[in-house]
Amino acid sequence: MHLYFALTVVIVRGLKFNGGKQHQSLSSEAQLWNHGVATCSHTNDGDVSLSMAAGEHTGLQRAKTREILEQSLVEMNHCVAGSVAKEAHLDLLDPHVVVYLNDEDYINFRGLRLVPEKKDSVKRVAYQDPFERIVPDEIGVNPRVMLTECESTFPEFTWHVQRIGPFISNGNYSWHQFGWRDVGHLSRRLQSQPDLYIVDRFLKTVDESGKTLSNPPIHIHHLHVTPGQAFGRFSWPRDMCKDTNHYQQDCYVPAYFLEQHGEFECRSVDGGETCGLAPYPSGYGFHVRKALDFEGELNDMRAPHSADLMWWLQIALKVSSGPIKPLSNILITNAGLFDPNNQKTYEGYFMVPTDRPTVVWYSGRMPDSGRLVRNRWHVHQNVNAGTLLFHANKEQLGLKGAWGSDVSHPAKIGGLGAQTLDLAELGHSTFGDLKMSLLAKASSSKTSQAPALICSGCPDLEQIGAFEYDRKGMHACVPWSFQTNDPFTVIGFLNYTGAPLFAPSHRDIPPFGVMHLQFFWIYEATDGKSRSGLLAALGDGHDPDQNLTIFFNAV
Repeated sequence: MHLYFALTVVIVRGLKFNGGKQHQSLSSEAQLWNHGVATCSHTNDGDVSLSMAAGEHTGLQRAKTREILEQSLVEMNHCVAGSVAKEAHLDLLDPHVVVYLNDEDYINFRGLRLVPEKKDSVKRVAYQDPFERIVPDEIGVNPRVMLTECESTFPEFTWHVQRIGPFISNGNYSWHQFGWRDVGHLSRRLQSQPDLYIVDRFLKTVDESGKTLSNPPIHIHHLHVTPGQAFGRFSWPRDMCKDTNHYQQDCYVPAYFLEQHGEFECRSVDGGETCGLAPYPSGYGFHVRKALDFEGELNDMRAPHSADLMWWLQIALKVSSGPIKPLSNILITNAGLFDPNNQKTYEGYFMVPTDRPTVVWYSGRMPDSGRLVRNRWHVHQNVNAGTLLFHANKEQLGLKGAWGSDVSHPAKIGGLGAQTLDLAELGHSTFGDLKMSLLAKASSSKTSQAPALICSGCPDLEQIGAFEYDRKGMHACVPWSFQTNDPFTVIGFLNYTGAPLFAPSHRDIPPFGVMHLQFFWIYEATDGKSRSGLLAALGDGHDPDQNLTIFFNAV
């Protein structure tokens, strides 16, 4: 999540963390737990393995879904093969395509611009902008970047495909950073069809033949499709957009229509290539009446000085003109640290000790009413040991005393928003004991009555060689029809697995890992409209009255 806006962050400079010995994962305890919502097992077939709370959608049974996903890849590749590539800067609106050759360059904004900026895209509002440190790629680290666009039309839908590249990377945890407005050039179709519905999407990297690349070698840090705004993520005049009333109208805000992250990768044996798609239940989609924007970042996970790897980024939107029931999407998140001169903090991570088991939690109130359809869970699996989401407030779960924000403990870092709590300080020796204590309080058999357990998640990492890589894990929810202001509480269980982090370029075990605990809450709104929104639990996340909520594009 982009945290340029100061409402969700605290500026922190010169942070130094003291480390400790590594602690083995307790995630096996989660595998012994089953409360009728989720068990820890490996599944595949796109997002069916996440939360499909609406059990009546039998059209998404796994065998049928896998067939649809594989056919979709064929349709997109056929479309691209019959189209002519042209220079990317000629047809992309406000393009931002940049490479950082290593992690240090990324942190300090020392990037090389691979696609020229358009003169009319240059920001006209003066302020200290770290992205101004980026320079053109005059040394030729990458060939000329081309854009292939096409539409593949069928009676009930059309694939709008954009494939951009080639890009050449050599490992070293390099970063490729992307952004442009009017993704898929939907504005052209909206001129004649003012009501469109996105029923699926493909957000992945591919090789020259169109075959999907998995992790490793390419890690999807994030790919986001967001409401179309006058100022995108990388052309954001902070002195204007810091005003909340103004940025809601004109400036990038992380209220995602669509997204893809690294832990949404399927295991190799489960056919990882289909995980770039996420079809919605038959007859459902996101209602679109204006252009959408795109931004994202990718990493080459291989060792430094690896052989040349040539790849392309492919963005495809599966669009129907209806009749479709509209879906909405709210990003539910807690807050993290932010330093304007450290790009690594721009996603709002909070810090997790790697030497002991800890817990993090936050509370809020549902900003809308509707019926849960899918809940996509965004975490970093190497420090994740499971999550519970309750229809309950903190009092109903007994989160007081040691659970409070005024507690002093070794993991606390002043002013960084979300704070972890040591498991031992909460009076429990294992996550299993703590979970059973919480579940005993969630006594309601009806999800409409608090306290009740709604969603649970278990971690998954796939070992390839000496390293572990994020995979989907298991996350599931029971059906829930919620009302505006219904309370919810999220509890995350955190413990470093002890395996080398991420990639051969990062062999050391840091004293702190970085973590998100976010939900992409996809639901059918009671009033029948489509919205994208953001609910950010500010500060330590313990006071719902401090939360920030923003909605976009209600139609």
